[in-house]
Amino acid sequence: MDSKPAAALLIMAAVLVSCAQGDWSKSGGSQADLAADTAQCEAAGRQQGYGGDDFAGRTSLRVFVEDCLNARGWRRGTAQAAAAGPAADPAPAAQHRRELGIGVLPVSDTEAATMRLTPPEGLLLTKVEPTGAGAAAGLRPGDVLLTFAGTQVLTIGDMQRLLAKVKPNSVVPATIWREERRETVSLQF
Repeated sequence: MDSKPAAALLIMAAVLVSCAQGDWSKSGGSQADLAADTAQCEAAGRQQGYGGDDFAGRTSLRVFVEDCLNARGWRRGTAQAAAAGPAADPAPAAQHRRELGIGVLPVSDTEAATMRLTPPEGLLLTKVEPTGAGAAAGLRPGDVLLTFAGTQVLTIGDMQRLLAKVKPNSVVPATIWREERRETVSLQF
């Protein structure tokens, strides 16, 4: 048996299971609609190069599918609340923050010299997910993220701490280095 088709089936099954366990709902959407949208999102993700036979590949595909489902109006964690009906004192529905959708690495001295970025600083964008806030703001692989929310970003840890503070529906300014100059972008979460 060829391992590639078997691996693809396992990855698709994992994506479907994660979506099914995630309690996804959409106004007027059925489980059949969810399955169809999941399959379409999975196919689009593979076409754009997401997925693979390793853990990182499966994880990137799962994240792509979840972002794609969000873009199609599906929301996670809302089906049980909707099924329970209105409560006497309903709690506000949890809002989900849009993912930034970028892959980053610290900028090396060599990369900084090549880009004429002095001093070496920031995080090099290695990947930009098409459904994330980064893509919507026009970020591209090869850009260098210098600041986020007015704070200099030097490490991946810096970025994670700053992202943890971002609220749903907020707009966050960021400074990037592109084509030997600084640019400011607005990231809509």
